[in-house]
Amino acid sequence: MKVARGISHNRAGFVMRMEKMTNGVLIHVTVKPRAPRFRIVVRDELVVFCRKPPVDGKANRELIAGLSKILGSEVQIVSGLHSRKKRILIKGLGEAEIEEMLIAAGKQK
Repeated sequence: MKVARGISHNRAGFVMRMEKMTNGVLIHVTVKPRAPRFRIVVRDELVVFCRKPPVDGKANRELIAGLSKILGSEVQIVSGLHSRKKRILIKGLGEAEIEEMLIAAGKQK
């Protein structure tokens, strides 16, 4: 059940699509498989580069593990299991916390 919908704008001009749900926060992510390393890039949208190929759910598992490690929270793919565009549910964190952590992870090299 949706509580609020929104687009979060930060000082850097980054726009993150988020939806506050009763059981967490839903974020929109674009996944780029077969990258040289796992990393998050903050552009006009949230882009996550995964090393694994999109075969047998390998890239999805890497995405979940990587985001869980960065956020320290439970992460679940809600839609887009077979697509590069995904909606991810993050439990136990607020929108501001998620945005702050993802932007910080995107700045790491």
